[in-house]
Amino acid sequence: MSIPEGFSLRSARDEDAERAAELVNEEALLHLGTPIWSTDQVLRHWSNPVVDRERDIAVVEAPGGEICAWLSLVCGPPHVEVFALGVVGLAWHGSGLGAWIVAENERRAHRFIQLAPAGARFVIHAGTLADDPAVAALFVAAGYREIRRFQ
Repeated sequence: MSIPEGFSLRSARDEDAERAAELVNEEALLHLGTPIWSTDQVLRHWSNPVVDRERDIAVVEAPGGEICAWLSLVCGPPHVEVFALGVVGLAWHGSGLGAWIVAENERRAHRFIQLAPAGARFVIHAGTLADDPAVAALFVAAGYREIRRFQ
């Protein structure tokens, strides 16, 4: 699956963290009524010692160059659980970016299978902020199933 036409992908830089937090928080404010990530939290997430920022973190730019989405993977030893995150700004919901990010995170996660112990069960954990039927349908279509819900 290729990125939707007009969008581009690049590695995340420290100066992108403020916009990344804004994208998380605009949806959190809509669904939860409160922001949930600061710029510092995004930078800490992107700087996790087990994260290879070039391979595990990326931002998506809209046709005008504005950061409109981002993705991340976190997977430390023994490399059997990948924690995948995908954030799409509200203005770009319905553009195909969400489905593309799920597929891109899966594509990138395959490198960890080679690092896992032979025969180990390998899983990708992904989550959403709220009961958004479109996001739920996206994950179901990709073969995910709900395991746990936090409030």
